[in-house]
Amino acid sequence: MEIVLDVTDTSESTVRQAVAAALDGKVQDVVVTLVGPWSRMSDERRSVLSDPCFELRVMRELYAHDERIRMIDEAAPTPAPTPFRYVGPVDVPLHKATLERMIESVQKDLTGVLVVDLPDGRTARLERTSALARARLLAEPCADLDEIIEVTHGVRHEPPDRFWPAPAAPKPVSIPAPPPAVTQERTFLRKLKSALRPN
Repeated sequence: MEIVLDVTDTSESTVRQAVAAALDGKVQDVVVTLVGPWSRMSDERRSVLSDPCFELRVMRELYAHDERIRMIDEAAPTPAPTPFRYVGPVDVPLHKATLERMIESVQKDLTGVLVVDLPDGRTARLERTSALARARLLAEPCADLDEIIEVTHGVRHEPPDRFWPAPAAPKPVSIPAPPPAVTQERTFLRKLKSALRPN
């Protein structure tokens, strides 16, 4: 599975969190594609404070030798031969179960594109490679591929709750009652203090 994240004008810490979440999910066979202006970066020496590509340079150094991560200027038209592609905001890290649940959802009815409508108005989507390839074969120049996929495979919208489950509420902490022997001892001590107290 390919996970596409646009990292243009994004801090290295945000990208690092997103990549870690993507690689730590239940779906393990993934490649993460970081889309950004990588080709515009030069190797000439320059002041760190005046370097507009500083964050990108840090990312490149961090992920240059990780085979699971690719850095390209623009995502490919389809992720073939990978069966699925996830595209979502880089600042909305994947939950451990997100990709697994999205794949399970589209496999039930062979949906071509699953669009998750996020609370802030943005979207995250899972695209089926075969649906994208079919749409590109049928599409005229500048055609909306989702409109074609809607006809050939279907495009479905879902809320995020199922794919980004809320963290479990902490269990209430209960303090056990003291054992009977302790209770009896405390009662005896109270009576003794009362008896010894001067009138």
